[in-house]
Amino acid sequence: MQTKLIGITKTASTILQTFSRNQIFYLKNLKLASKNKLYVEFNLTVDSISASNSNNYIFEPFYPKVLSVDFDNTNKSIIYLNLENKGYIGPSGKNYILRVKDVFSGNGIKIVDGAGSSLGLTFTKDNLDEVFVYPNPYKINSGNNLITFANLTQTAEIYIYDLTGKFIKQITETDKNGGAEWDLKVSQGYEISSGIYIYRVTGKDSNGNEVKEKIGKFAVIK
Repeated sequence: MQTKLIGITKTASTILQTFSRNQIFYLKNLKLASKNKLYVEFNLTVDSISASNSNNYIFEPFYPKVLSVDFDNTNKSIIYLNLENKGYIGPSGKNYILRVKDVFSGNGIKIVDGAGSSLGLTFTKDNLDEVFVYPNPYKINSGNNLITFANLTQTAEIYIYDLTGKFIKQITETDKNGGAEWDLKVSQGYEISSGIYIYRVTGKDSNGNEVKEKIGKFAVIK
């Protein structure tokens, strides 16, 4: 799985250049350490009291709660956020954002407001082995009006057919966030009816090489 760190408004390096004359406290790095654990690195050591307050962290878009905070034993600028098992963190077509407030450095500097207190992540896959659709089944008039094809490569093409083999729609993934959404409408503008549908996905890995295609099914119900 490929992970991309994205800055919010300004990158950490830009902030450092802008405020090089004044010591500031900001987020430096963010990674997914394991399924529901975030690796968070600051530019300075962290104050253990303020950093251990789980209410000082918000992780979007599915808003899993931070259940606890672990501190790195060898580097006091690194913490780990243990998240509740809510939503999916990975190549889902979403940009994931961590927002931090009211955390102080070890020498008493409060984390900056705005840029520098937020970092984002996107994910992609180097193969299509684990492609899935959510929600599946999709319920008509559920208010969602979208299904998402997740665990995609950086670029991918999705071809949708009904059970007779009739071609329904082609969807292209190019924004490198591991997912592609579809509003369940065909080219003529009307929404598909309930039933079982087949999808075929082709794509390229991070080196631009064609990968093995994936075929699956999803259901639309009333």
